[in-house]
Amino acid sequence: MKRYLVKQISVATKENPNFAGKISTSFHGKDGEFEIGDTHSKYLVREYGYKRRSDAKRNWTYKNPENSEFWKSTVEIIEVEI
Repeated sequence: MKRYLVKQISVATKENPNFAGKISTSFHGKDGEFEIGDTHSKYLVREYGYKRRSDAKRNWTYKNPENSEFWKSTVEIIEVEI
């Protein structure tokens, strides 16, 4: 069974003094952001991952990555086999 998630990688800029250089990786599905790697990952991906790539492209984070003076983000859609 395949599910699609939006993966966002954000890097703090030097204008962000508390986190300068920090890299943050997050995954987004139907019900917001969640972590992959915890004990409930398989359940979260199955329940909140998108069934179609085209649905994942409508995700708010995919359409509006955070690119401000403090954070620069890149987003991609990943396919997860569960």
